[in-house]
Amino acid sequence: MTRCFPNPVKDVVTLSSEALKGGGKVVFTDALGKEVKRTSVSDESTTIDVSGLNRGVYFVNIISKEGIKSTVQRLIKQ
Repeated sequence: MTRCFPNPVKDVVTLSSEALKGGGKVVFTDALGKEVKRTSVSDESTTIDVSGLNRGVYFVNIISKEGIKSTVQRLIKQ
């Protein structure tokens, strides 16, 4: 199960996903599918600074270290 909180978010989002066990990538895309942020993570629970993103709706793509796209979460940035 993947958790993405708080949602809506202002500055820092916490992600927790079994797919990130052992590491992986988190890719943020805007509503049009354009990549706006990519972060490598090393643990299944991590915090990511999203203060640089504009207000709006984003999709958080969780990609395991094996390159398997596991889940997409909708995130609202205030």
